[in-house]
Amino acid sequence: MFLSRVILHRRACQHKTVGMLERMYMEALVKANDSYRLQLRKGGPVKISDTLGNMEAYVKLTDNVFNDIRNYPGADKNKDLKAAQDILDRIDTRRLYKLVGEAIPKSEKDGAQPKFKLTDDSEKDETTIIKGVAEYSKDPEQLKEEDLFVDITDFNYGTFEGKKGQNPVDSVYFYNKPIKNGPYQAFHIEREDVSSLLPNVFAEKHIRLYVKNSAKLDKARDSFISWCEDKDLNGKWRHLKEVNYATAADTTA
Repeated sequence: MFLSRVILHRRACQHKTVGMLERMYMEALVKANDSYRLQLRKGGPVKISDTLGNMEAYVKLTDNVFNDIRNYPGADKNKDLKAAQDILDRIDTRRLYKLVGEAIPKSEKDGAQPKFKLTDDSEKDETTIIKGVAEYSKDPEQLKEEDLFVDITDFNYGTFEGKKGQNPVDSVYFYNKPIKNGPYQAFHIEREDVSSLLPNVFAEKHIRLYVKNSAKLDKARDSFISWCEDKDLNGKWRHLKEVNYATAADTTA
């Protein structure tokens, strides 16, 4: 059951395309925030960012907001609204941001001191990663920090007793059938009593790097590979390196 949860998050809930679309929709809302207004019966127009403390406005934040932004009067004369419309148009026409690569920081459980560690501050980590990748660009004018964004995705078996990364079965009580109408006896099952094939790690974070301009994908990929090599990270970025080498060999031949 817990493994099925992780698989569901990998394949659907936290799929790489889901994270990228969430980012694009968020950027569209941020761009439109200062110009777009929700019209209320009482209290006048409200900005999107001000709806959190206004329940009447908050319940109006449906998918229709995106249609309103697409058709907002005078948007062609407003730089922010036009930028928001351009992002939504990219989504509609499937001109999406591109996944550059994916990496997994090594854990201390791997038996070595990792060169790169993620902190509890995801925003700070994302800024550090983007800055680090951009520094490896062979042409800084062609690949800038604003061309990239990072999504740090947390995969785990669930949160139990306020903690992540624990064996979920350790927090589950099992019961034997009562003997001679006696009371039910609750107990925990030790991992050694189940199987020696059980995993030792129940949570991990993936670093996903995206580029907003598909024309800069190759440059971003080269920089990401160099950054991952320097930080000695695990993950699918190694396959990108093999593809690049294979492509170079084909060209040479």
